[in-house]
Amino acid sequence: MIDGTRMALAITASWTLISTTSLASGADTGSETRWLACTKIADPWQRLQCYDDLAARDESPLIAQPGETRQAPKGSIPSVAPRDTFGLTEKIVPPTPQTVDAVVTALHRSANNQIIVILSNGQAWQMLDSGDSRLDIGAHIVIRRAALGSFLMTLEGGRTHRVHRLS
Repeated sequence: MIDGTRMALAITASWTLISTTSLASGADTGSETRWLACTKIADPWQRLQCYDDLAARDESPLIAQPGETRQAPKGSIPSVAPRDTFGLTEKIVPPTPQTVDAVVTALHRSANNQIIVILSNGQAWQMLDSGDSRLDIGAHIVIRRAALGSFLMTLEGGRTHRVHRLS
């Protein structure tokens, strides 16, 4: 009960301080004076209560309540066209092909002994699995998208290999 009594006294003291400050400063001195009075309260709980009381008395809260729609007063914000694109640049992304159909022009070995395939369109692809003895310069291949962003290279005979594009 002692803690409850202290809390009641603290709230009463904060109410007294607020009402005394309001009466001493005049009938309507503005919200800044009332908010400044709260800053002078040393006890954090009393100061919070003071701010809460002032926020409850404020006639125009800044944040709309759930289900409430707030609008700025007319003339305070310049009107904006619904589809204003000033300063924006549209990115025109060409459609990406789903497959690459090319001919092997060169074969190399990487530092970790994986085969690098150079295609007729200039692309370089690294085979992620073991090499294929049927892969040779001049062979026709098709590369298509696979699951989870990976790619599959299909040789003329139907064998497939996982590949990763280098350039």
